[in-house]
Amino acid sequence: MEIFSRPFNREVNNNRIPHSRRFHKLYVSHIIYADDVLIFADSSVRNALAINQNDSWAGLGINKAKCSLSFSATSYRVKRKIIRTLGLREVQLPLKYWGLPLVSTRLRHSDCLLLLDKFNRRISNWKGRLLSYAGRMELISSVLASLHIYWSSAFRLPEKILKSISLSIRDFFWSGPEPTYKIHTISWSNVDRRMKVDWG
Repeated sequence: MEIFSRPFNREVNNNRIPHSRRFHKLYVSHIIYADDVLIFADSSVRNALAINQNDSWAGLGINKAKCSLSFSATSYRVKRKIIRTLGLREVQLPLKYWGLPLVSTRLRHSDCLLLLDKFNRRISNWKGRLLSYAGRMELISSVLASLHIYWSSAFRLPEKILKSISLSIRDFFWSGPEPTYKIHTISWSNVDRRMKVDWG
């Protein structure tokens, strides 16, 4: 994507595509990851027209089937003009990208429900298995403890989510895949410390 990045930077530096005022101090105009490009710009028809001309300064066309727009604090009238200019569909944040939510604010509890569902689905897949405490501890250490690492590498997970994850794993350890009430003879903190799991 270097063939796009260089001419795009030139257009931004020449103020033909003013970068977003929200990122003024960081001076972020776009981010490239693999074959994907995220463009940050003020919501204006001028910017939409400039981006629409990228085939003239970058030699690349917009794949309208794979591209979309997301707005923040933009009036309905301006949105309609930009959508008509670029011919792209509007999508609402958060978006899911490489398994992670793309959000414009700090990660909230509701944004992490996908991660909690992933934990619960994995545990439910073990239903019907006769697992000893040692077997459950092994599954926790080798499988469950690693599920949140990918998210933690990109975000600082909310404390409420970490507590929910710990609670799900605690219930699985004591009761197995199908929760039942049992008297716990050992403190969970002692078990958790023995497994040496870092919950973020």
